[in-house]
Amino acid sequence: MAFIAMSDSVQSSNRKLSDEAKQLEKAGQFAEAADLYKQVHDSYPGIRLIHFADIHLGFTGPTNLVLTKAENAGAAGRYVREVDIEESVKRMTRDLGHAQPAVDMVVIAGDLFHRSVPYPHAISFAAKMIRLLRNYDIPVVIIDGNHETASILLMGSPTAFLRELNAHVINGSSYKVLRDCWSCRSSERQARLSKLAVHALPYRALRGSPDFTGIHPIPGYINVLLAHGRVSGMNQLNSLHHTAYTIPPDVLLRGWDYVALGDWHIHRYQPLKNVPAFYAGSLEALNFGEAVTYPLRSNDAYALHGALDVRLHLGKPADVRSLGGSLK
Repeated sequence: MAFIAMSDSVQSSNRKLSDEAKQLEKAGQFAEAADLYKQVHDSYPGIRLIHFADIHLGFTGPTNLVLTKAENAGAAGRYVREVDIEESVKRMTRDLGHAQPAVDMVVIAGDLFHRSVPYPHAISFAAKMIRLLRNYDIPVVIIDGNHETASILLMGSPTAFLRELNAHVINGSSYKVLRDCWSCRSSERQARLSKLAVHALPYRALRGSPDFTGIHPIPGYINVLLAHGRVSGMNQLNSLHHTAYTIPPDVLLRGWDYVALGDWHIHRYQPLKNVPAFYAGSLEALNFGEAVTYPLRSNDAYALHGALDVRLHLGKPADVRSLGGSLK
């Protein structure tokens, strides 16, 4: 499927049609307004969004597992599992800039880092990852997860510095909507993102008894909810062995085009049936409980790790695919 850029003339025509539709709505001619809105919607190209979560840069695993010079001369002396995660991220991102159809956006649904005070290797690798994606002209949206949320509020967030590399970072205690803020060198990508709204709900925003009434899709946009936490009813402890903050199911049922979730490490887990809400899962098994069983079982929830490749179009259901080593 090839995405076609929207020309300036088409964008101008769509603005006129939208203005006409608004006037028809004011006049009570709702059927006629709906026809015009449909013409606008049908002219917009689709968006390809890559959904990462729970990368956990800086996770070391067993400290007795250290790489030797013979195994990896460039990483000799480093922890095996820490390097495994970095290599996994490299494999998943190396072809993003040349993928077809083009990748328009990357979202990271929390826990980019394993610690609220990451080790230097993790900080350096995260900077390289974001710089590469921005060099590819791909916008990146990051929210904080529970691992980045320090118990001492004044410590701040380890993801904050990534704003200096032009990533969109939401790490506070409130809900935030990103729209009409995407900056791309490619006019084609800019056109595709012109109707995308990302609704960011970082982990800290779930603390206490938050008011979710103002969280809802914006008409006329492709609406993606980006959140880190468990959907109410998922009672398992999180990877810090704590009870996780929860997201009410009602929030997921508000008509989102896609909900990109983080915190649960099972790839492509869908907490509610018939709702386009998915956990991307971790890229690597972070403990023996998340390892693939041997011999292999068809019902093994951890048989696949990876990201999610999401194709979005106004007025159409999201096309959600598992993303492994190939980006075709």
